[in-house]
Amino acid sequence: MEAIPNVKLLKKMKRKMTNNLKAKTTPYVADASKSYGVHDIDSEDTTVTGNSATKNKREVTMMKKKLVAVGTIMMLFGISVIFAQTGSIAKSLNSPVLHARTDSIPDPLYGHTLVFVNDPYILLFGGDQSSRNLINEFWAYNKDNSEWEKDELDNPPPRKNHAAVENNSKMTVLFGEGSSALLSDIWQYDPQTNTWEELTSGGASIPTARKSHSATSIGDDIYVCGGMDSNGSGLSDFWKYNPTTGIWSQVAEHPGACAGHGAFYHNGSLYAFGGYEPEYFSYR
Repeated sequence: MEAIPNVKLLKKMKRKMTNNLKAKTTPYVADASKSYGVHDIDSEDTTVTGNSATKNKREVTMMKKKLVAVGTIMMLFGISVIFAQTGSIAKSLNSPVLHARTDSIPDPLYGHTLVFVNDPYILLFGGDQSSRNLINEFWAYNKDNSEWEKDELDNPPPRKNHAAVENNSKMTVLFGEGSSALLSDIWQYDPQTNTWEELTSGGASIPTARKSHSATSIGDDIYVCGGMDSNGSGLSDFWKYNPTTGIWSQVAEHPGACAGHGAFYHNGSLYAFGGYEPEYFSYR
């Protein structure tokens, strides 16, 4: 089982650094006309009249970076903490989208997918929980009234590190890491009938089972890139899948094996960025 972060420790670190930050910022008066965002931290000017003021400001900048680092870790593990900055003080904000008005909400998890299919619902499937390991729970979040609803359907098998996309107003889930092995199955959810259906895979050749790949919907087709196979090796193959016909066709390979990368479609092109190359223990 993968390591689960110590949530209490992270929260304790955040409180301690927030208190330290307030103490550090007392001697320094920020320019009220200047608003600092997270992306401005490294570019913030550290030239202030007087050696003491310069030192104080540099310490404040270092403390901001620590706060943002903790915020990033906590966001990745679903604690919904976002750090924003105004003047010289970093403040913790909760995202309004994540406020739930129902007693029943998903447990903290990772390796899941979120897809926006039909307004106002955001669909969540699968993932890994610290208490129950892999799950196949299916949730719908109504962004208009902030309510979660768990759909008790004949869902696909439990998995994490899978890929999911919206395609022709349906949610399509591809591959992933199952309870005992990697998966090569494809499932589609139709909100009109409120049912899941397993799709077929055919063609001259089909992709091998994988996890940590990307999937991008373009028109009627879904493009799957890279990932990691059952041997832990990175994959560089690139595939096109048509959910209507169930046919796979292989296209040009990605320039280098990659897993856990990001991909999106824009203006006639598919863009992929980053990822991990297991063979070289390196990030792209």
